[in-house]
Amino acid sequence: MAYLKALTADGDDITVNNIGPTSTEYRVCRSTATELAGGDEKFADWLLKGEVPIHRMPRGLKTVAQRVEWMGENKVSIHKITEKIPERFPGDLGPTDEEELAEQAAAERRAQVAAKLI
Repeated sequence: MAYLKALTADGDDITVNNIGPTSTEYRVCRSTATELAGGDEKFADWLLKGEVPIHRMPRGLKTVAQRVEWMGENKVSIHKITEKIPERFPGDLGPTDEEELAEQAAAERRAQVAAKLI
């Protein structure tokens, strides 16, 4: 946390409100984000949207170029997270599907009973 405070000490428009094990709450204005990103608006947008885990930025980055390179390599995007989508939803089941599911459940119960008898 001391590193982030030192990094933000020069700017009145930067605040670090909370640092936790999995997230950091911070605010910067666009001009500061652009400055931290070496003038690159795309990287500044990433900072403003929280897509760069600034709390994980290594202390040893001495130049703006190193910082920008690190940001590019460590950008996190919710758009890249894949979500498994089921083939069918419960509301999609028709009468034949319900019968098939009931038969599968009965077969599983029979298998469980048989396993107990062995």
